[in-house]
Amino acid sequence: MTPPAEPPSPGARTVPTKPSHDLAISKSESERLESEERASNDERAAVKGGFIPEASRHAFIVAMVIAVLAASAGDTILKRGMMDLVSPATASFLTDGLKLVSNIFIEIGAMLMIVHFIAFIRALKLGPLSAAVPLRSSSYVLTTLLAKYWLGENVNAERWIAIFLILFGVSIIGRSTEGGDNPEDGASKRHHSNSVGISRGKGPAEDVGA
Repeated sequence: MTPPAEPPSPGARTVPTKPSHDLAISKSESERLESEERASNDERAAVKGGFIPEASRHAFIVAMVIAVLAASAGDTILKRGMMDLVSPATASFLTDGLKLVSNIFIEIGAMLMIVHFIAFIRALKLGPLSAAVPLRSSSYVLTTLLAKYWLGENVNAERWIAIFLILFGVSIIGRSTEGGDNPEDGASKRHHSNSVGISRGKGPAEDVGA
């Protein structure tokens, strides 16, 4: 017959035992945070190296397309609105200001420029500045086309040649951001390998060529 368990003495401290499922949740949360930190470090290393991270490439392209379209349409519509505000030199500043506020083209153009600003800031967050600013220059091409075929402006041969040169430069910049050898990627991977090894009770991983 098993003797009954003795009750703990009044002065004894009872140490609570952490349930196993809490330990599993804690380990899973730690692994998730480590994975997010590693991904963030890799993205920062890619942007610093002049490349667009693969995970944010689609969002970067969408932001740049919106920024380019909004800038081109906004500039053209603003110009269309200003064509309605041709006033004599004797007109007062207040008169022109009231016409600006009441002009629908000016209002739409201003809103499109705000959209362009927001989209471009988003692109700067996702990719390198050295790629975002030159890619934004592709709006010059669309703006010139709108100026000729909507506003009826004359575009000579020299400007068309410049447009094709801009398109050629934009295509080169787009290809240069697709990826390449980034020296910081290897450092990030070695840091992750060392962290995993230490957490498993092993020493830091050594480079093969060391």
